[in-house]
Amino acid sequence: MNNSSHWQIGLAEAERVFEDELYARSWLETPNAALGELTPRSLLDSAAGLTQVLRVLASIEHGLPL
Repeated sequence: MNNSSHWQIGLAEAERVFEDELYARSWLETPNAALGELTPRSLLDSAAGLTQVLRVLASIEHGLPL
């Protein structure tokens, strides 16, 4: 899987969780405490980073603590 695929998967999952494309894109560009103040987008250049982003999105979706 390449970086473009990681971005596409991350964006699609953020859009699904937030049910809003603009909010999802904004969330991906905003530093996140659960990700060490990195932006989710900055982590989408690797499989490990994608996994971290997907875990945070799952926590948000299910109302779990981050």
